[in-house]
Amino acid sequence: MKGEFCRVVERVAIWDNAKFFVLVLVVAGHLMDGIRFDGLAANWLYTSIYLFHMPLMMFIAGYFSRAELSAKVANSIIQLCVTYLLWEVLIGVFRYFLSGWTPSADFISTPSRAMWFLLSLACLKLVLPVFIRLKHPLAVAVLIALAAGAFQGIDDTLTISRTLGFLPFFVGGYVSRQRGVFEKSWFHQPTVKMRVGAGAFTALVGTVLWVALSQDDLPAVYRWLYRRYNYWELTDSNRARIELLPVDGSGDSTWLVVANGVLANGLLLVLAFAVGFAVLLLIPRSRIVLTSLGQNTLYIYLLHIPLIHVESEFGIVPELFANLGVWALALVLVVSTIVALVLGSSSMKRLTRRIVEPDVSGIVTDT
Repeated sequence: MKGEFCRVVERVAIWDNAKFFVLVLVVAGHLMDGIRFDGLAANWLYTSIYLFHMPLMMFIAGYFSRAELSAKVANSIIQLCVTYLLWEVLIGVFRYFLSGWTPSADFISTPSRAMWFLLSLACLKLVLPVFIRLKHPLAVAVLIALAAGAFQGIDDTLTISRTLGFLPFFVGGYVSRQRGVFEKSWFHQPTVKMRVGAGAFTALVGTVLWVALSQDDLPAVYRWLYRRYNYWELTDSNRARIELLPVDGSGDSTWLVVANGVLANGLLLVLAFAVGFAVLLLIPRSRIVLTSLGQNTLYIYLLHIPLIHVESEFGIVPELFANLGVWALALVLVVSTIVALVLGSSSMKRLTRRIVEPDVSGIVTDT
């Protein structure tokens, strides 16, 4: 899985910088799970992160993916699956000694915390060759993502719900590369006006989100952003419900629930694409001290999972938040950056390579 998010011979700094930034937000988002309802500031920051960080991560993964079933791609897909199985077992053992956790019957088929990404990525790589045969692959991907929420049978089993939910971002990343969207000078050397505009747009979205979240008793809008729940689950939840149409979760007709869900999901898809694009314009273009760490995003992603289980078990962040208030949010961002720095280091890569990028050459042939 080497170079999972970047396969070009000459690495472009913007993408490695973006990947490291996204992984810092991944760590921060997971650390904040226990305080997402502890005040407007925490709820807003958590929701803001989830609005675009995983969509952008999937977009970048799609941008550097191959739409073919060559030996190299097959090796990548199988390696993702092997890594998923290996880490589910390793994390299961870790959780057993940490808290006495025991596996359920769907232990492997339903990904544990944060592990869904590997399985979804493998599935998306597998179906990508099919999508490039379509005349309008991105439009079809969006339609599938919007329609998926209308089926109550689509759930977290084999992370199908999330795979379909994030499909537009993965396909969008691939399509944008094929069309050379981000190979122009305007992207590699954005003007000051473009960056100011991107910053202003991001600030505007953040402001609107703050106002929207402050209108209710800390709504759980972020549940839509997980892309794992169907429209009925989201409508039945008073906190998660987004009412673009007159739904109240009590005996609404099927068409009303679906129509409202499609509108809300569509709006969030557009916002995720737009904010993700704006963030890309704000990312540094030149190589900086953190650029090389962007090559090791899979290490950061996997190795931080045991840490968030420890935090969750002992309630470290909620305790800090209770004592420090909103300053704890700044501390979480600082700690997340430090965690990403350590886990993405070359030393950590050497120590953990066998379990993060297991050798599957004996499974796949070269022909």
